[in-house]
Amino acid sequence: KSGVNSRHEPHQRVFEYLTRRMGDTDFQHRTLPASTTIDTRSGNCMSLALVTTAFARLADVEIGWQLADADPVYSSEGSVIYSADHIQTLLYRPSLSHNSISVAFGRPYLLVDYYTDNSPGTGTLLSEPEMIALVYQNLAVEALADGRLEESFWLLRAALAHDAANSNLYNALAVVHRRAGDTRTAERLYRFALDEFGDRLIILRNYRRLLLA
Repeated sequence: KSGVNSRHEPHQRVFEYLTRRMGDTDFQHRTLPASTTIDTRSGNCMSLALVTTAFARLADVEIGWQLADADPVYSSEGSVIYSADHIQTLLYRPSLSHNSISVAFGRPYLLVDYYTDNSPGTGTLLSEPEMIALVYQNLAVEALADGRLEESFWLLRAALAHDAANSNLYNALAVVHRRAGDTRTAERLYRFALDEFGDRLIILRNYRRLLLA
């Protein structure tokens, strides 16, 4: 809190600290706890979002999260097709007033994105429950890819408890049931997701694989 940083606002100090501390983080596909990401300087975009969240809360800086306005990356892990969205964190400037001007133009923020040089500044804002559900979703898909079906199932159940409107969770649950040999439940989950959320490409592709099998 001394020197140059003392002239900066709290959200700017957090941003600059993270830039110095985590700016050279190596990308890996695993979702790691914030402490592990800090120690190893490695992790995916969700890992870094958890780090940013942890430091922002320590500094009492208000935060938000968003899914970047970018095409999802479709990947295949064995017989599983899934999509990876890019998570960004927002560090909000302290609210000095609630006058009509600040409300009309929105609160200023700094966008934290570790892996994309030309990252889009816009995206779909996430509530805290939606963000928590995405963390569970990431962990569940990673467990699924490793063949840990029971762990994946319970992680997805936890995710649904936070965000039952996430269509990807039903897709992943269907894959878990299919791999466990329960094709009837898998088909019901695919059909429910398609009826509830429309023709989502990722669900249609996995459902097709089930039908072909």
